[in-house]
Amino acid sequence: MKNTMVKNKTLLASAILALTAVSSVAYAAPVNSSHAVNLIADIAPIEFYVKPKGGSLNSEYTLAYDANTENLTAVTIPFSHKNRQGKAINANLIGDAKLVHSTSTANTIPLTVTYNGVAITAGASSSEVVAANAANLINGANADLVIAPDDFASHKSTLPSGRYEGTVTISFDSEVA
Repeated sequence: MKNTMVKNKTLLASAILALTAVSSVAYAAPVNSSHAVNLIADIAPIEFYVKPKGGSLNSEYTLAYDANTENLTAVTIPFSHKNRQGKAINANLIGDAKLVHSTSTANTIPLTVTYNGVAITAGASSSEVVAANAANLINGANADLVIAPDDFASHKSTLPSGRYEGTVTISFDSEVA
């Protein structure tokens, strides 16, 4: 009988141990992982900008050729500008504004570039395209950038047909305190 009691105690201890092991697995704390992400945002005051409305320029603009009038159309791109200091905004072209024939680089179409109705030229001196203290300069205003063929009528008879390509780069600047 004593042997049976020892066997029962051993069996009972084994059962309790097994039950404890199973219950601890069932109630085990979930394993998780957490991370801290440090973020910083520096927001500079917007003192001056000249930018295309909508935020970015299309990759290409086409000066369409009208076969009836034998003329190229201008490209007009809406821009916005602002200078909280009320100082004039100036612009100049970086390089020549022209279209070059894709296979015959000697053939070019000169372009005129205007911003806010003011012609922009290449060179060391810049053009004042928005006057100091102009209406809405401090709060922001809109103006068109227009790129057009320069006297195309006098060039068209000597130009071969084909694709003409070019890039116009404009630098805008102003004083900010």
